[in-house]
Amino acid sequence: MSNLSLNHFSIRSIDLDKTVQFFSDVLDLKPGPRPNFPFPGAWLYSGDSSDYANSVVHIISIDKNDPAGLNNTSVIVMRVPCKVLEQLIILLSLQPDLKK
Repeated sequence: MSNLSLNHFSIRSIDLDKTVQFFSDVLDLKPGPRPNFPFPGAWLYSGDSSDYANSVVHIISIDKNDPAGLNNTSVIVMRVPCKVLEQLIILLSLQPDLKK
């Protein structure tokens, strides 16, 4: 059994409505509440949408005419045991390219 589980992932989209529709159709996720961020977006839920912990996809709407916004990355959040996290931090700290 794995000690790793997916918490949620965030993606960026230039078409919020089509992206919500895609994940709703393909994964049967349902739109629900999200914090009052200063940018448009949507949170999609698997299960009870009254608990933010059940949100599995965070969609961030971006303006295709804003070159700075197109270069940012998406996010994947995973749950790992503390022991695994400690080992990961040690491994990453040994990588010379990541110390910049």
